[in-house]
Amino acid sequence: RAFAFRARVLVTTRNRTVADQTRASRSRVYVTLDAHFTNDQARSVLSGWTGIPIDDLPSEANEIIAESGSSPLAVSMIGALLQKNPKPRLWAYYLKNLRDRKLNRIRRPSEYEYEALDASIGISVDALTDDQRRRYCALAVFEDDAVFTSQVLAVLWNGDLDPIEIEVEYMSEFVDKSLVKVLGGEGEYTAYTIHDLLLD
Repeated sequence: RAFAFRARVLVTTRNRTVADQTRASRSRVYVTLDAHFTNDQARSVLSGWTGIPIDDLPSEANEIIAESGSSPLAVSMIGALLQKNPKPRLWAYYLKNLRDRKLNRIRRPSEYEYEALDASIGISVDALTDDQRRRYCALAVFEDDAVFTSQVLAVLWNGDLDPIEIEVEYMSEFVDKSLVKVLGGEGEYTAYTIHDLLLD
């Protein structure tokens, strides 16, 4: 029923059968997007996050790209972690963490097929303070692609913070680490969403 109106609709999904729910079978167009960056695209993203010219990126950049499977989300999350402090020792630190987490995923089998992405998410979540991590984990109550504001989070997080505090002290940190995405203002409050892969 979500598609029961006369207009062109763009649907992005990992599940192609979603389009089967539409009646417009003759006018459907499927476009398959590459789920991975090229090496040059990934290097450009890391350069953008860190402010280091592409040609000056450390050797660990290519290794991080390889370990992350060139996943756009994983590369962006590592870039976000390096943004404030892109010193060489931190590139090596995040590369080691990415490798260690991948090994842990092999020791602890998971249904989750994106082990490099899972490792990147884990590294970003581990970089949060205990309080931030607890509040971030509480966002798991939202469905895929749910939109919420800091006013909603004030209720979810037991009303101990006002919406402005939430935006400044928590959501800005989550956005910086690519753990949530800003969708824009909804009235006086900013609207956010979580990528569905982070909720898997």
